[in-house]
Amino acid sequence: MSTTAVQGYNAGYLNGIDDVGGIGGTNESQLAQLLELLIEEIKEILDPSSQNSGDAGGVGGIGSGTPSYSAPPAYAGGGGAAPAGVSGGGGGQGGGGAAPGIGGGGSGGGGGNGNTLPNVSGGDAAHAIAQDLKSRYGLTDAQVAGVLGNLQQESGLKGNVNQGGATGAPSGNFADDNANGWGLAQWGGTRKQGEINYAKEHGLDPGSLEANIGFMNQELDTTYSKTITDIKQTTTAEQAALVWDKDYEQATDPQMENRNKYAEQFLAQGL
Repeated sequence: MSTTAVQGYNAGYLNGIDDVGGIGGTNESQLAQLLELLIEEIKEILDPSSQNSGDAGGVGGIGSGTPSYSAPPAYAGGGGAAPAGVSGGGGGQGGGGAAPGIGGGGSGGGGGNGNTLPNVSGGDAAHAIAQDLKSRYGLTDAQVAGVLGNLQQESGLKGNVNQGGATGAPSGNFADDNANGWGLAQWGGTRKQGEINYAKEHGLDPGSLEANIGFMNQELDTTYSKTITDIKQTTTAEQAALVWDKDYEQATDPQMENRNKYAEQFLAQGL
């Protein structure tokens, strides 16, 4: 009942009371009814559900929902190389490693055909890598030698070697530092995880030559296609070795004299 209704009822009731406060014969029942009305009115006033919900709300107000907080997106990582100054491990032989983090940027230089798995038909690692780079990307002997010189410095051309020389399965160290390198290029951090994931997706041992070359092809087709563009501009093994280190390995301590020496040796042996 509204307050106006109660007031109207009160006026009618008071008219039945005499000047000295006496109560007529029927006033007791009227008083009881008035009290009931007052009780109902008080209940309505105290009941929040009877109020207009549109007046509530706001931050922390009646009708405001619980705030929803979305977690920040996890960092995706990807298979790239780190910003300048960050290294992804020194490789099995020491010297640098394929740095984790953001890639070198693609510029359409890759020659991939969508299938990144190499055609490994036996022979040593050097010849398997050379044949893949020639057939897939059209690299010359000198350019291939520059790549091999880097990989020799990084891992001794072993696909199952961890930073420091231990062979077998990849270590559990995925920190972006100089102690987590893995595989041919001594991939570190998110790139190391990328090689492991690539092997799993293709049913391969992460330490197998096929998984290592396949993952390298995947990077060269995508985040590291600039490496192929740049290396195709070189004419000597040493130039190619420098480009591969700068674009793909991004080693903290490249020890280029070793990479150049190995590159020249591979070129002299014939590819």
